[in-house]
Parts: sequence; C-alpha cells; structure tokens
Amino acid sequence: MGKRAFDKVMRVAGLGLAAVVGCVTEPPSPEPIRRLEVVAVSECLRPSQPEGLSGVTRLTGNRFLAIDDRGGRLWTLDVAFNATNANALAGCSLPSHVVLAGVVDGEGCAWDPLRKTVWVSDEEGPHVSEHDPQTGRRLGELKLTDDFRRIRPNRGPEGLTISPDGLTLWTCPEEAVEGDGPLASPTNGTLVRLHRYVRASGRAAWRAVEEIPYRVDPLGGRDYGGKSCSGVSGLCALADGTLLVLEREMSVKGFLPSFRLRLYEVRPDRPKRLLLDRDTGLAMYEGICVAEEAPDGSQVRLLLVSDGGGLPTEALLLISCERKVYNTREHSPEKDKENG
Repeated sequence: MGKRAFDKVMRVAGLGLAAVVGCVTEPPSPEPIRRLEVVAVSECLRPSQPEGLSGVTRLTGNRFLAIDDRGGRLWTLDVAFNATNANALAGCSLPSHVVLAGVVDGEGCAWDPLRKTVWVSDEEGPHVSEHDPQTGRRLGELKLTDDFRRIRPNRGPEGLTISPDGLTLWTCPEEAVEGDGPLASPTNGTLVRLHRYVRASGRAAWRAVEEIPYRVDPLGGRDYGGKSCSGVSGLCALADGTLLVLEREMSVKGFLPSFRLRLYEVRPDRPKRLLLDRDTGLAMYEGICVAEEAPDGSQVRLLLVSDGGGLPTEALLLISCERKVYNTREHSPEKDKENG
C-alpha cells in the first residue's frame, strides 16, 4: 500500500472512531417537554344575577362576553384584577346584554377573531350558531356531525372554543350520545367525542376533520336521585394547539349534593393530564376561556364563570399557569391519566 493510500485509510478510520466515541461519550440530548402547571388560583363573588352564566369568552383587555342559558342573553362581563397581584381577582360587573336571535339554551360561547362575531352552542336543537355581538342577529350556523343527532336530553353541546388564530373550532356534547355508552356513574366515566373543525380563512366555511374519543372521570360521590352528572362543561384552545377540557361534576359526598371541577390538558400525542381538581361547593363552574396568554406561551391565565342558580355563591375563578420545561428522563408518563 502506497503512502497516499495508507494516509487515506487512516483518515477514514479516524473519522469512524470519532463517530463511535461521540456516540458513547455524547449521547443525543433528550427532547424537552413543556408542560402547564397551575401556580395560583383566585376566586371572587359575582352578582347573583344573571344567574345562568354557562360560557365565557374574552373580547379584548379586561372585557369578556358570557352566555346566559336562560333566554339566549349575551352579557358584557368586565373583570377587575388585583392592582398588585395579576394572579388575583378584585371583582366584576355585568353592565349590559343583547338577546341572541334563536338561542334558547346557550351553554358555550367563543369569540371569532377573524370575523369579529361570537359563536354559541345551544343544547336546544342542538345548534352552534354565529351572531353579531352588538345586535344579537343570527349570521349562520355550524354544520354539526351526525353524532349530535343522538344526544341525550340535557346532555347536548356545552363546550365550545376557537383557537387564537381563528382557524380551529372545538365543540362536544356534555356526556355520551346514544350508542357511545352510558352516562357517568360512581363506577364508570362517560365517553365524549371532541369534534374539531378547521377553515382556511375567516371567509371560508368550517369543515369537520376529526373526532377524538375522550373519557370523562366517574362520579366522585353518590348519585343524587338520578340527577348527578360528570361531563364536559367547557373547552379552551391555546395558541400552541393544546386543548384544555373542563369537567364538571355534581354528586353527593356528605349530606347534600355539591359540585367539583377537574381541568385537564389534552394533546394529540399524550394521555390527558390533570391540572386542577377542586371541590367548589355550590358554585357550578361551566364556562372557561383564556384571560391572558404570553406570546411565548410561558404563562397562561384562565377565567371560569359559575352557574349557581342565583345563589349567593355565584363566582368567578382565575387559574394562573406556567409552562415548565422537563427533560424527557424526568417526565413520568405513568403520572398522566389515560385518555379514552
């Protein structure tokens, strides 16, 4: 072998050895996982009237819109935050409302950032319709999938949310439709299908593209005369594609029935993950939306409204979250609750 050929062989061998050594001494870094974690919870009372606030969506700044499930009234909701603590509520007012044409039992509402309109889910029908927030005029309707023809009484579409970019809409019934299994019980959860719609622009029609089976938790207490429930009462889409699912439960844990909320983080590639589990007494939290989200997604504040039937316990809840970065070796999938 000539000197030139010998030098070439040694160079190739050296590169191969370096590659092997690199694999042994410098393994590839695991991809980090960014996960939401609740860092603060704040609650404040709201006026007992209107009593039936079932959905909420942010309009701009500290102004929100809230749907009343009694007569299709869409309320303006102004929220005050603590002057020295952004993670605390100071109070609220509901100065005005419009009546939405054709809405009977409005349960969820979502602001459309591209069309400057509001969409409302109505258990009566069921319907998901678009409205002018200034006049209440009905502008259009979402074409629901055939699943919604099989809803059980008073278990129709509750959750409704539109992504911050305005291109994705999510909705779902409260509990399983006929043919998808039983309602929730103390021993079994109920199967809900999360329906995803997309569009290319604000001028395009919504198109159904996906149904994700979602298993709601069983009742945590005893049934109350066949009226107990454990279902999806709210949905909230974040900018990075994360979907937050609000589960609302009513059961008997002592002498009287009471309510409980569970907030889950849902992503397509992972099981649902519990963010918050909280007994709420007589405050029945049904609506959820983003109050504020940092541009990089590092911080998210969520606003929840209660429907307490006009009791003095009517309230708002502010849940403050941060995204924390975990190495995949620190991540424990076993801690996540199985979805479906």
